[in-house]
Amino acid sequence: MPSITAVLSLFRPPQGVVDRVTRLLEQVDHVVAVDDSPAPATPGPVHEALRALGVEVVVLGENRGIAHALNVGVATARTADPAAWIMTLDQDSTLAPGFVSGSLAAFDAALAAGVPVGAVCPEKLGDVPTPDEGERDGFSLAYDPIQSGMILPPGTLADCGPFREDYFIDMVDSEYTLRMRSHGLRVVRAPGVRLEHEMGEPRPMRFLGSQLTFQGKPAHVPYEAPFRVYYIARNMLTLSREYRRAFPDWLARRWKAEVLHGTARALWGPHRFKIVLATLCGARDHLRGTSGRIPARLARRLAV
Repeated sequence: MPSITAVLSLFRPPQGVVDRVTRLLEQVDHVVAVDDSPAPATPGPVHEALRALGVEVVVLGENRGIAHALNVGVATARTADPAAWIMTLDQDSTLAPGFVSGSLAAFDAALAAGVPVGAVCPEKLGDVPTPDEGERDGFSLAYDPIQSGMILPPGTLADCGPFREDYFIDMVDSEYTLRMRSHGLRVVRAPGVRLEHEMGEPRPMRFLGSQLTFQGKPAHVPYEAPFRVYYIARNMLTLSREYRRAFPDWLARRWKAEVLHGTARALWGPHRFKIVLATLCGARDHLRGTSGRIPARLARRLAV
């Protein structure tokens, strides 16, 4: 079994992260934790507790986005062990028993069957199956996996390079999946492997103050904060511009989901005006070629 280093991204980490990492170390060889919380909010006691477990903690002192935090963690891990396989992980993710062994077994089996495997991801997030895109040689291919829980061998990282820091937050994992595909690599769903991950809380779907229902049950909206909607809109357009010729079917499927979710947020979710404003500003900044962190003035306007 190869050496596995987990790269854990932190942002204002709660004390519960220490318990998660304690269990994580039962399945991986090393952990590099990268905290990009703003300096005044950085919780030193959590860092010290992680260091006591043998975790290498990197404190950036500023928020430069998930891609930058992951890149720093990957570079730190590969400097210590260039042959290490990397598992990227969010602070609110917990590995189920057998996660790593099951993932590596799926990787090896798919590779032996002739599948050009670039990475492996869990079959389920909680009780929800990760979206698939058919099979190849009997192995399920992931459609658009989140980066948390993904395991990448050193060859993939060398061939595909770092995560895109100009995306800052949203669509970073989607872009990397398409970049792997452009190199002829696929992400395989590891059968029976499960990741517990907090995907956000749906909000009640309301119209004129009344709760809407669907098939007799309260309906909900897949809510994202307005500032996240800005990144989604801007980066989705950037992703489409860059990959529209190579992967039009992938993008059509993703756009269908984004239009449905975005319409639901704008019509029936909370903070509707700010959701619409965030979408329009994201589209505007894509056209302007703006990337990286959301402009500070706009972030203040979108705050809730």
